[in-house]
Amino acid sequence: MAAYSPRVRGRDLTWARSGAVFVDAQTGSRWNIAGEAVSGPLRGVRLEPVRHLDTFWFAWVAFQPDTDLIT
Repeated sequence: MAAYSPRVRGRDLTWARSGAVFVDAQTGSRWNIAGEAVSGPLRGVRLEPVRHLDTFWFAWVAFQPDTDLIT
């Protein structure tokens, strides 16, 4: 699990998975799970990590019982 800011050089990127990597729709650059562009025009650029919490629902709701689940 990883979370990154989608903003690179002043613009937001969007991705689609392609095998073991992600490809951004704006430049066609290929990104790995570590948030680094491994090919394309943005090769070598690293996404800025975002703080996140990776947890199971049962653990979360035990400590945050007023949480609403929207599906």
